[in-house]
Amino acid sequence: MGTKRVLSAAAALEIKRMAAEVDERGRKRWSQMAIAKALGVGETTVFRVLQGSGAYQALPEVKTETEAEESSARFRAEHPELFTAEGKMIAAVTKQRDQIAVVDKTLDDLVDPELAKKRGYID
Repeated sequence: MGTKRVLSAAAALEIKRMAAEVDERGRKRWSQMAIAKALGVGETTVFRVLQGSGAYQALPEVKTETEAEESSARFRAEHPELFTAEGKMIAAVTKQRDQIAVVDKTLDDLVDPELAKKRGYID
């Protein structure tokens, strides 16, 4: 069966591309924490991709600058919410809407004593 992959191949390749990027002094431009924050994924996910563990074992390496640019372009096209002001705003509103829905559902459960007991909110 195997581990469920949560990132697209393009997203995983973008992580590898960012990790391989160096500045003019030859130092890594991106830390794993910075990559995670920039792409909206967990640091553990970045680590797993870079270590090639679990579902990320079979990912190809980014070999040339052209491949890196193509990978980056594909990732940006797939995830505009990470790169445009409008996309970031839409993502933030969607996240807040989802959080409000969870709170609303919890409040609805609390109104019904049987559901509240069933879900373990009350004894």
